[in-house]
Amino acid sequence: MCSGWISALCTLVLLHELAGEHDCDPSSSGSMSRAACSSIADAGKLTVPFTLLEALAEVRLEEGEPPTSAAALRESLVLVRPGAGLADTLVGARRKEVPRRMMLPLPKEYFVQMAGPEKLVILGWTTGAPAEGEKLSRTALAVNLALSIRKHAPQLESRFAYISMDTFAHEVMEEYGFNSVLCEAGPCRSTDLKDDIWKMRWYLMLTMTSFGLSVLVVDADIVFLGDPTKEFARDSDMEVMTDHFFPERHLWEPWVRVEDHINTGFVLVRPAEPVRFLIADFLEENWLSEQGSVRRDGMDQRVFNHFIVRRMSADVPQVIGRYGDATWGRPQQIVPTWPMRQVSIRILNPARIAHGMNFFWRRAHLLDPEIGHLPAVAHVNGADPKEYFLRDRHVWFVDDWQERFGSSPKFLIYTHPPGQTLEGDFARLSAALEAAKMLKRQLVLPNTMNCQNTPAYRVWNLDVTVQRETERGNCTFDYFSWAKNVLDTYAGFVVESGLVQHPEFQQLLEDSVAPLPRLSAWPKSLSSFGGGYDRWLDELLPAAPAVAVIQQDILEVREALRQRLHMEEWDSHTCIFQQFPHQVNVCRDDRYVGRFGKGAQCDPAPDQAACGFHGFTCCMSFWGYSEKLEIFTGARWDLPCNCGLGSSCVLTKSHEMDREEQQYIRKCCANAEQPSPQEHCMLVPPQRSLTIYGDSHFYSSYMLNDFLDCRIDPPRAMERCREHRAGTLLDTDPSRALLHCGSMIAGLALFRGRYDRAFKWLEHLHWLRRRPGAPCPLSMETGQLAHNVTQVGIGSDWKLRHDVEQLKYISKLPRRQQVSPYAPLAPPEFATSLAEALSQLLDELRQPISAPTVNAVTPASAALAEGGRLASQGCPGEFFQGVFVYKGSSGECGLRLHAIFALSFSSSSARQSLSLEVFLASGSEVTCFQPGSTSYKCAKNAPLAIREAEVSRLNRQCADQTLSLILGLKGYYIKAAQTLCGAGQFPPEFDEAFGVLLDQCPKEPFEVVQNILEEELGCSLWDIFTEFDTEAIAAASIGQVHFATLADGTKVAVKVQYPDVEKFFQIDVDTVSFALQVLGMASQVKEVFGTMQKQFKQEFDYRQEASIMREVAENVMPHFGRKVTIPLPIDALHPSCPPGTESLCTCKVLTMERLDGTPIRQHILPLLKMFAEAHGTTVEELKKMMNTKDLSKIDMDNAAVRRAMNMGEVSQCQSQALIAAVQTRNLAAKLVGGCFAGCFHATPPQWARTKMAVPVNGPQLSRRLYEVHGFEIFQNGLFNSDPHAGNVLIMPDGRLGLIDYGAVMRLTEEQRFYFAKMVIAIADEDDDAVPPNFWGCGFRSKNQDPRLALLLAHVFFNRGPYKHDMNRLSPKVGLPINADILTLDSYIRGGKIDDILEFPGHLVLLQRCSMVLSGIGMELGAGRLSSAKMLKPQAVLWLKKRPDLEALSS
Repeated sequence: MCSGWISALCTLVLLHELAGEHDCDPSSSGSMSRAACSSIADAGKLTVPFTLLEALAEVRLEEGEPPTSAAALRESLVLVRPGAGLADTLVGARRKEVPRRMMLPLPKEYFVQMAGPEKLVILGWTTGAPAEGEKLSRTALAVNLALSIRKHAPQLESRFAYISMDTFAHEVMEEYGFNSVLCEAGPCRSTDLKDDIWKMRWYLMLTMTSFGLSVLVVDADIVFLGDPTKEFARDSDMEVMTDHFFPERHLWEPWVRVEDHINTGFVLVRPAEPVRFLIADFLEENWLSEQGSVRRDGMDQRVFNHFIVRRMSADVPQVIGRYGDATWGRPQQIVPTWPMRQVSIRILNPARIAHGMNFFWRRAHLLDPEIGHLPAVAHVNGADPKEYFLRDRHVWFVDDWQERFGSSPKFLIYTHPPGQTLEGDFARLSAALEAAKMLKRQLVLPNTMNCQNTPAYRVWNLDVTVQRETERGNCTFDYFSWAKNVLDTYAGFVVESGLVQHPEFQQLLEDSVAPLPRLSAWPKSLSSFGGGYDRWLDELLPAAPAVAVIQQDILEVREALRQRLHMEEWDSHTCIFQQFPHQVNVCRDDRYVGRFGKGAQCDPAPDQAACGFHGFTCCMSFWGYSEKLEIFTGARWDLPCNCGLGSSCVLTKSHEMDREEQQYIRKCCANAEQPSPQEHCMLVPPQRSLTIYGDSHFYSSYMLNDFLDCRIDPPRAMERCREHRAGTLLDTDPSRALLHCGSMIAGLALFRGRYDRAFKWLEHLHWLRRRPGAPCPLSMETGQLAHNVTQVGIGSDWKLRHDVEQLKYISKLPRRQQVSPYAPLAPPEFATSLAEALSQLLDELRQPISAPTVNAVTPASAALAEGGRLASQGCPGEFFQGVFVYKGSSGECGLRLHAIFALSFSSSSARQSLSLEVFLASGSEVTCFQPGSTSYKCAKNAPLAIREAEVSRLNRQCADQTLSLILGLKGYYIKAAQTLCGAGQFPPEFDEAFGVLLDQCPKEPFEVVQNILEEELGCSLWDIFTEFDTEAIAAASIGQVHFATLADGTKVAVKVQYPDVEKFFQIDVDTVSFALQVLGMASQVKEVFGTMQKQFKQEFDYRQEASIMREVAENVMPHFGRKVTIPLPIDALHPSCPPGTESLCTCKVLTMERLDGTPIRQHILPLLKMFAEAHGTTVEELKKMMNTKDLSKIDMDNAAVRRAMNMGEVSQCQSQALIAAVQTRNLAAKLVGGCFAGCFHATPPQWARTKMAVPVNGPQLSRRLYEVHGFEIFQNGLFNSDPHAGNVLIMPDGRLGLIDYGAVMRLTEEQRFYFAKMVIAIADEDDDAVPPNFWGCGFRSKNQDPRLALLLAHVFFNRGPYKHDMNRLSPKVGLPINADILTLDSYIRGGKIDDILEFPGHLVLLQRCSMVLSGIGMELGAGRLSSAKMLKPQAVLWLKKRPDLEALSS
């Protein structure tokens, strides 16, 4: 049957069949008019393509339900006439029953008996866990509800029961004697409690109505104050409460927040099939906590209201609403196949079934004399904290006095004079709080504050219900100030004013009460009293009464206490900034402003924001009480934010800042009268003109559904998404908005099968997704850079086809294993069928495509076109993801090199798109085409020189473009390129281009660096440094380094982390992980990427690096101090740490001793020249020989070339002889040159006029690096996993300087043991011992074939794919003699021997360390060093020290 998530696809097919190339996007120039759609619909019968019917027939609504035949499906599909919106169509089969998964395993007989003849049950549900953000447990609130029924509606107690979701809640309910059913199966015992709670009310409705019972489902924060069943009209399927104040005026108005219409905390449902099916549809639509990576709204009330509004406004309306005698919604004009009739929902009177604002503040029930002194029901929504309001308004029925106050309570009460101004009221309240803190008592809050000071006094009718004009004060502080803020700030010193009416408190007033003595009778001041603070208090109130009463003016008492106890205002009150919460008020919502204009939005009053006392906030929103005041009444909430307090508090700082991708204004306040003012800072959001409704990032939101339903176009959707991020999420960064909005909207569209909208959205993103700084976007026709807007070709057939190809591939991946938000949740075979059906649909829309012109960077479309042409010419190959990949060797057909192609569909943002491109550039070998080039032909006999020149040219071109992408992305890609550069993994042109990444990456401006430094160190830059180089000396993957000088003259290097680099690293790792999963390597890389993420988190905290740097230095320097040096961090242990400064190393700043050495790379070029001359070739040719992976490209007839290619390890003696020869040659040149000039007065020969650079002793330096890192690995178990050439310096005294300890790894003793045994076995060529120790290191393959373990261990930890080693192993592993790199790869990764299952993270980092050290050795001229042989001495030494570890072998 056609389920909900693919109904959009059904509609798409039908509409395309109707209109050909037209679509439902109102912004499209080719969209059909509604009249045209209607006329075509009337013209004849519409059919659905049979191929699509076959695909849809495989969908099952229930587990185990047999598939529907295509013929039956054709009969059940119904096309609804297009009306107000083409997307609001109902295409689907009628429900026959509610799915079993939506009902609870509850005893039917029990509830039928409990319901009685009225067939009505009242249910709540609870757990023993605390509610989110609440101090009370859900069970405590639930008990209060049950006790309210017992007291105010005892006749209903027998029909009331709790569904207890855990044993604790069940036992509590039984202890109180309430009906309780322990839900022991199904959703009540799932692993996702949050999801269960979200769905529980709907489960209860469907379960009870399946028993034929009416059910009233109530939240635990409801209280019964009468019999609500008397309020039911009994004329509707559902009867619900509302959060409206004036429902007759505002119900279902589009500019009102949607959750106000129906309050799901109190819902009566009758057992009628239409309403049951409606609830089932609601659950089905919102069953998953995520749809296409977009989260479900945690507020099910808002989601249900969205659902009802859509069903009311559909072409065939399924819901009508009622309030009083009025009706909302349209009656059905035709009879569809589902539902049988409309569902009716009655809204109950909010004064009788009261929401929190109407009961706890307005007392709206007192406006209707027929209601009486209490409503039937009150809901504690919008009142925070709930327990405070329940207790203060005398509707808390749980006896918890002893639990709250114990046996020796100490209260303080005072007389609060009525009729004060707002400032006067809060001046006295703050004075009383200060007095309570000094007296160590709990202040009973007053209830005589002047209600006339609230802006809601008349418009909310408080002049009738709370304080009449003739009265002077009947309000509590929460009518003006946010209750939670006061109660949290002064926790332990305040209790609600309603406590005075508690029987226990009344008893204390009779038994243990005493007034505070007159001021003249107080003890002397504390300094002259002779006793301690507590003794002074005992002297003041010797009887220690439970209730102390202040009868004098509270302001005078407060001043006297300050004088006697030597305390000041700042000892009790801190100063903080308070601002009008403009980002959450309803009167700034885009829907409200759009309806009434920008002049209608509420703005802060002049000088409303100010510094004041922490805890007192009189401009904060109180949900409906103040937040909706203006939109419903026109009155402004214009109270000063500081409640008129804190005249001594002044603003000291105000500046913009970013924090966790959010933009704030940091405002700091301090008490100006304090001798050493202490600043307290507040991050406040910047004001914006309006806000996008706050649920826009949930899949039920207006914004997302408006786009999917064709009510807004892609540019408007992007604009609204960006405005939502800026106004609600406080993030104005455009690149993050593109990332977030791009993945969210595309993911949801694809998840719901709205491929038509997904294509529209992807077309728009294709224009927006471009590398920052690139002059042009990518062309939609060819995927190449477009030179002007007209070339972009929005709506091209190529783009649609390319995306379908990607969808086909992704749909075949195993279910729920994809990282991408586009991952289909349908079974793979069904998703594939859908993609094929959609592909057939696109065939009908295709247009002729001209052959594109393709440059070196090849997109999928170009490869598709050019690959087809070459295949027709006989080039062997096949298509993979739209890219033609050659099967033959590069010498036979095509040019093999690393290149980039655009995988546009699988990227969810500009960054991820580029990230995937760079990943594929660094890890995949695809073909760069040059169709128009005359220097390339697809033929075996192409001259070697032409092929070589073309490969070199294209390599340079691709290397430059890849380098540009990497430099733009920074972060992970620089780190990856650093690791691979010079390690034989890239062609030489790439190594040459990527060399700058080791220490010369793009640098941040000094202004950025200075801001980070001063924010991290907490002071001015020049307070610490006397000199600071504004130009960075080096820049790498996550930070850059500046030289500086401390005040004591110590020369230091300061490493500063780039802004936002940690976030981008995580994005990049996720992207590469997804790409590897697409390539079928998910299981192989799972642990690898887990380790990488841990490593990255470590690298981003420079404090850890400083600690590790010190630890490594203390481990290594005592043993190798004459060979290497490691800088120490300027931390608390360093003698140069400035006095009064804890450390100069923070999370984002690392200050260390400066090493005045030369990067080792600067010594490499002279050595390469020496070797090139020795072999009769050039440096460029030598690099090719050192890095080649294709022996067919090398002229092996040249003897010098053969010697260079077969060169193994170079000894220190050989290297020293070369150095001596160069020095001798230079001396000879100097003597000959001098002799010619002085003796013969002639020009000396050319060789005597030049001085050759003396190379370093590469073998000696390489062995030294291996020795130190082997010591770290085995002796300490803490090693640097990234010792690339940029992190190694040659010091003036010949030592090596080792820097950058951000990427380190700790090894367990077991890991070190097996690695040591494996290294020794490889070095000794003990091939039988290698596999078991490699497995001991954690490597796993499908069949644990020792041949794969032996081959991999040698490739990774010996000399790489060295010909001599591979030929020696060939008979044992089945590898052909003289196998090239492609053949070797097919044996390692291609599964010819075995399939890799697990490659643990620590082994990856050990391999990386070995590979990098080997690469440095190659570049230093040490030849092909065996990492195993170099590490063996340290491994043997450690095993000798630890003979006890041999037991691990057994």
